[in-house]
Amino acid sequence: MTRSAELLLASLIDYAGTFPPVRLTLSDAMAAYPHDRCSPCRSILGRFVIAADQPGEFESIAPTLVTACDGCWNLTVVRTRESMPTGDRLLRFNQMWKDRGSLAQPHAEVP
Repeated sequence: MTRSAELLLASLIDYAGTFPPVRLTLSDAMAAYPHDRCSPCRSILGRFVIAADQPGEFESIAPTLVTACDGCWNLTVVRTRESMPTGDRLLRFNQMWKDRGSLAQPHAEVP
């Protein structure tokens, strides 16, 4: 792949393994993500996507699956208006997982 193509495609595709059509459990998706981050297509792999009700579940699973050698996981929350985590909740998550995980302010909304 040319350098210009790499730049164009960088982080283009987010990893949403818990959503259709794949519908993995969060644990299975979290186990697969580091493998995919080491694949030949790793440069196009973007953020790990979780549902708005999953940060707590992520935190309970992460100690066994997220290691320092994986680098920081950049996460995105997909939400509905009703399921939006509070700003305080997002801040606490980012403080607790500093250098291992970073939860972006939600920007996607599912009707």
